[in-house]
Amino acid sequence: MLKKIKYVSGFLLLSLSFLFLNHPLFAQTDPETAARKLFDSGQYQEALPVFRDLIRLYPNDEDLNYYLGASLSETNQYTGEARRALDIAKKKIPESYFYLGKYFHVRSDWKNAILNYEKFKNAAGKKSVSASSVTKLLDLCRVRNNPFSRFVGQEDIPADTLAQKPETPVVTQVPPADIPDRLKDSLIHFQVNAVVSYMKLDHFRFKDSQEAFVRGWTIEQNLQKKLAELSSLRQKYGSLAGPAQDSLVDRILKLEQETYLMSQQSRDAYEEANQKEAGYWNQAGALEVQEFRKVIAAIQDSVQAATEERKRNLAVVELPVLVTDTVPATHVADVDEVQPLPAEEVVYKIQIGAYRNAPPEWVQGQFRKLAVIRRIDQRVDEKGVTVYTVGELKTYADAVQMQKQIRMEGIKNAFVAAYRNQKRIALEEAKKITEQ
Repeated sequence: MLKKIKYVSGFLLLSLSFLFLNHPLFAQTDPETAARKLFDSGQYQEALPVFRDLIRLYPNDEDLNYYLGASLSETNQYTGEARRALDIAKKKIPESYFYLGKYFHVRSDWKNAILNYEKFKNAAGKKSVSASSVTKLLDLCRVRNNPFSRFVGQEDIPADTLAQKPETPVVTQVPPADIPDRLKDSLIHFQVNAVVSYMKLDHFRFKDSQEAFVRGWTIEQNLQKKLAELSSLRQKYGSLAGPAQDSLVDRILKLEQETYLMSQQSRDAYEEANQKEAGYWNQAGALEVQEFRKVIAAIQDSVQAATEERKRNLAVVELPVLVTDTVPATHVADVDEVQPLPAEEVVYKIQIGAYRNAPPEWVQGQFRKLAVIRRIDQRVDEKGVTVYTVGELKTYADAVQMQKQIRMEGIKNAFVAAYRNQKRIALEEAKKITEQ
């Protein structure tokens, strides 16, 4: 185990209440600190799901990625997930090179293994280097001895083997019957690596990868329904008191457990879908990559043209334009589908912050504490600012009550904001519309 001496605080967690109530360590402290304690005590398997959830919303945090990649490596999971995390972390944390060396060592990629081991020796502190087995591992690489080969599974074939014997793509042009109707012929956004992303199901090079994506997508759709139900129960919980409030606790905890497990299942399915596809494109020639990106660009241009045409048509008939948030990685878009909310639909949210870049570290600490008991939503406004809110209430009076509660929970500058058709409007205008 390699310990990082200094750790910069990570980011907010959507909801880990289930872990807090079922693990004695989490009952006394926040998830980030608890996960680090688990890591430092060698309980890597227990720390893994917490670091994964912390990274979920802010995937580029170097510190969190280091702990994720190191935890995976310490549990002999030398996967693409571990490599991606460590590639992000290495920009800041030199101990990442040690685990990257092991990632390549597992695959008998002697050149890259030695390169990363040497980078670790040169960049890390003396204590980290002396506490590691890097000298022994370098000696093993130089004589081409791989003691880790047993940790490479069928789904994680060495890159050089994949290059020599690539699997023949077997995806059919016609989606199989078991693909949900909503997903057939729809647009997706699935990031394979830094330069390649898919927008249609038939872009997948391998059938089992496509099936894994469909499985992850299906779980995610069910997860969104569960999260909506959970959000509704939390809002109801916040507006009640005494025995009426206590009666909702069991239902909320059960849903939190279900959504937590579903989130893991969905993430695992997408990771499975990514592994072979990333391996294929990492070995593809520059010309093939360039040609595929032209295909994607043509689709994007077509979508943009359809969107502009739709806006023009809506402007002619003076219909409200639906403003949407940033599209998630697995969002399915139907460019012909327009379902604007009713004109009178107004909701009140409690705004807890708005930042063009990442929130300051002390604010992130506040968000982490609040996220234990409340779901924090975020959206990017028309100026590129990320707005963080809690709750979605129908009346201004209920919103003011929640604002008071959130201020008591540590966010002293929380205030009520009104939205109509997902667009921010003035409070006075909202009160007139809702006749409050």
